[in-house]
Amino acid sequence: MNLPLIGALVFVLMLGVLFLLARSNKSFSVNEYGSLVKSEEKVPVDSETLINILKDGNAKEKIAAIEKLVELAPPGCGQLLVEAMADKNEEVKLVAAEALLKMRDVETISLLVEALRNPGKWLPARVAEVLAAIGEPAVPVLTEAAADADEKVRAYVIQILGMINANGLEPIFQKGLQDSSVEVRRAAASVLAELKPAGLQEDLLAAVKDSDARVRIHAIKALSRFKDKRVLERLAAATEDDEWTVVASAIGALAGIGNEGEEILSRIAGDLHHPGQELALKALQAKGKKRGKVVNIFYGQNDG
Repeated sequence: MNLPLIGALVFVLMLGVLFLLARSNKSFSVNEYGSLVKSEEKVPVDSETLINILKDGNAKEKIAAIEKLVELAPPGCGQLLVEAMADKNEEVKLVAAEALLKMRDVETISLLVEALRNPGKWLPARVAEVLAAIGEPAVPVLTEAAADADEKVRAYVIQILGMINANGLEPIFQKGLQDSSVEVRRAAASVLAELKPAGLQEDLLAAVKDSDARVRIHAIKALSRFKDKRVLERLAAATEDDEWTVVASAIGALAGIGNEGEEILSRIAGDLHHPGQELALKALQAKGKKRGKVVNIFYGQNDG
């Protein structure tokens, strides 16, 4: 009998048994799972193992674990993904954020709002995107955070609420326009510039006189939907602002209002000492004014 041959066969059989046992075992160490990730071999794995991988695995292992967590959706999965959004690896952060965008887990709302208080660890833009995707269920927690002691948190929250654009948020935006922090006022004004709400006209008129130029610019844009006399007067006054960007914004707003705005632009275009004279003239020309009418501004007659 060939003993070496028998020994070799026994050794091979033992390896086969060990392999089958490993394949049937649902719990893997981080190193074992990592090797399986590298080989791209699909195997059953439990949530506890995935949690360990998110803590101790390398970037590739963590990404694979995140994808598996989304598939299994075990209790507390959202919290793990929020924590993964603060990972040291940028790709892991991004994959975790994308997973949360798909899940829209309402249980993560408070955690995400809390993450806004630590922008050095969690990227506010990504946190905002996830909260906006969750939508109206996040509004109550965000509304409470709108009064946070941290001005950056208040500014982030106002921007997120603007992205959600649910009903009944005007009081928060109104309060934001009156905030002592210029960062918060900018956030509120920028949101209103995009939403252009039917209300808050009085607050926007006041914001056109804000000490910060960016707030004034956003307020001007928000007011461009109105055509009443006070708005036109305030926009006309803004064309003489000390900041050139504000002057340009006011002229642009007047150009989009209609005949009433054009009349003001015509007066400005005829005033050679007005800081916005050249811009007003270009705005009128862009709106299709004929040269004869433009000449009439300066000489009181047509050249036709």
